[in-house]
Amino acid sequence: GFGGIGTYTWHQARALAKLGHEVHVLAGATEPTGEAHGTRTDGVEVWRFRSDNIPMRTLGSLGRFRLWWTKNRLENALSMYLGLKRLQRRHRFDLIEMPECGAEGMLVNRLVDTATLVRFHSPARLIMGCYDVTRADHLLCSWAEQVAIEGAGNLTAASHFLADAVSRDMGIRSPMTVIPNGIDLDGASGFPITS
Repeated sequence: GFGGIGTYTWHQARALAKLGHEVHVLAGATEPTGEAHGTRTDGVEVWRFRSDNIPMRTLGSLGRFRLWWTKNRLENALSMYLGLKRLQRRHRFDLIEMPECGAEGMLVNRLVDTATLVRFHSPARLIMGCYDVTRADHLLCSWAEQVAIEGAGNLTAASHFLADAVSRDMGIRSPMTVIPNGIDLDGASGFPITS
């Protein structure tokens, strides 16, 4: 992956694996995959999945209405739910963590009987005003993420600043635990840390 959420996931997954946990990461793909494809890296099983069913092809038409972010969120929600169902045929998960950004939990948090956790990174409702998007896209994308958030069993944020903004500006009143993002101080990611 890439970006802030990808970096967080990279370090968090490897740290949990180093502590002895069995860790699986389900991530999207740019093209339909058929089945989930897995690779093992640093003790972490990374699965890529993107659905190619009729609902996914129908969601593709949202781009014609300039609903790019909404299209992305709904495709993520459907693909992550279907990909997770496939993985659950082979694995039992104790906890499923997902970011709020992407609405990956929109279906998972309501249709899967496993403990879930949504981690706040960059909610659309707080950041989309900085982008050149239609008002409809902003509202619908924010709604999709809100549905995912409200279905979560637990909420976390990387900072008190973000937790306060989510509570104040999004009206999220559920308890939220602040857990700072970890950093790999051993430089195992290939980037040595020097002082």
